[in-house]
Amino acid sequence: MAMHWSNTLYAQDPIFSQFFASPLTVNPALAGNGDANWRLVGIRRNQWISAGTDPLNTTSLSFDGKLYKNKYDEHNYIGGGLLFLQDNGLAGAYKSTSFNFALSSHISLDADDVQGLSAGIGGTYSNTIIDFSQLSFASQLSSSGFNRTLPTNEAYMSSIKPYYSAFAGITYTLRTETTNFDIGIAGYRFFR
Repeated sequence: MAMHWSNTLYAQDPIFSQFFASPLTVNPALAGNGDANWRLVGIRRNQWISAGTDPLNTTSLSFDGKLYKNKYDEHNYIGGGLLFLQDNGLAGAYKSTSFNFALSSHISLDADDVQGLSAGIGGTYSNTIIDFSQLSFASQLSSSGFNRTLPTNEAYMSSIKPYYSAFAGITYTLRTETTNFDIGIAGYRFFR
């Protein structure tokens, strides 16, 4: 079974070491889930800086909040958010861009909103561009060095197309004066 799963994995999703600072990349149920009515988050990450290559740069910008509060119980609300993600690497040869939206519903499980349950859904548009003219492959090595006019023999990579997909998740939240605990599950790329 592990071999089956390893054959279906295609790429690494964006992962931030301080994941709590980017809730929309973790779970769509977290859209609007917070103390403030609105939240704006910007993250810039560089990785593989010391590897001797051009680093992979990730930019994330998200905006989310409470779109509609129940007028009889403001602890129950509809949340929503937008997320922009972009990866750039290999000295400009690789670029991946995603636009995401999320909608969530939060229901308080008690009168003081110490415990809550949220469910969220969302969609994404993602596009990856690889500029082969900036890359060299082993098949392009000739007796006189690398010749980028030779074929790359990497045909599968030239057929990368933009895609649309959906995602969903649920979370349980426990908030006290000294504790902020969220646990949940989310699934991504349902239609890819």
